[in-house]
Amino acid sequence: MIRIRFIKLLFLFLFICSATQAANAEKKSNSLFLSLSSENKKATVEEITNPGLILLTDKRRIKLIGLKPVDPPKRKKLNYNEFNILIEEKENPTIETEEKAYEYANDLLKGKQVKIEFDREYRDKQGHLLGYIFLADGTLVNAEILRQGFADLSITPPNTKYETELREAYLEARKEKRGIQGD
Repeated sequence: MIRIRFIKLLFLFLFICSATQAANAEKKSNSLFLSLSSENKKATVEEITNPGLILLTDKRRIKLIGLKPVDPPKRKKLNYNEFNILIEEKENPTIETEEKAYEYANDLLKGKQVKIEFDREYRDKQGHLLGYIFLADGTLVNAEILRQGFADLSITPPNTKYETELREAYLEARKEKRGIQGD
């Protein structure tokens, strides 16, 4: 008789524990849903890490879907002579494509309110949120960066919602030999 009561109490305890875990899992999925819900799809761009990765004022990092950006501009190495005096070099009037890409993305996005649209996969392997970025006038930023030749095309299924627009922008840059497509 005592064993039966003990077994019943054990089953009751296990049932309560599994219900609590299910409730916690639901809260966790709801918090992810809220962070991706429509009210959080609008944000302001704080910083451009590179033409394909942006930091929002709410500290979320968004990686632009469909882009394989050029590397960020390299910092210029300072040269010193044997007396540890800085050797001044003449400025190079040509601007590297990487610097142009960064400046273009910076001018296009920094400080602006944007709309973020997600696709089927929300995160990449590094944990970045993946998204399509739209300006207030409806411009798809992902396609504009490709159209100017400041990134290579990188379509990764299942995120293919705007694949056609991205391919067209990339092919236009190649045809017109813009940015890295002209090198």
